[in-house]
Amino acid sequence: MVPSLRFTRAPFSCHNSLVTIHDLRFTTLFTIHHLLFTMNYFLSWQEHAGTNPEKFYKTTLWQGEHVMTGLNCLEPAQSQAVHAHQGADKLYFVLAGSGRFIVGDEEREAGPGTLVVAPAGVPHGVTNTGDERLSLLIAIAPGLK
Repeated sequence: MVPSLRFTRAPFSCHNSLVTIHDLRFTTLFTIHHLLFTMNYFLSWQEHAGTNPEKFYKTTLWQGEHVMTGLNCLEPAQSQAVHAHQGADKLYFVLAGSGRFIVGDEEREAGPGTLVVAPAGVPHGVTNTGDERLSLLIAIAPGLK
């Protein structure tokens, strides 16, 4: 049973796509999607694609308790520096374009339909080596906090 709440001010406020629920006893953050919108179980990655001339573009498509999925878009010659996630596996699925991936000591060119796996703690990165945008569906599990 959920206890009823009495609010001393507006029951919620919105800031930068986060909604804060105010109560005298606690403050909880929910994503706007969970609180205000019906869950969208079907997403079109093309609707979320973008560009950033200074650094590759990335956006979160969905964040759950156990996994985060996102979209990374790299313009020609843009790179994601080699890095590692301790305690989290990362997957790249190439949607469009091509790039040179580094995972551990291995370096390989990959194109549409390729799944690149970077287990937790293994250094990984990517450079767009093509003439068009490289679009990558990424998943990190467990999701980064």
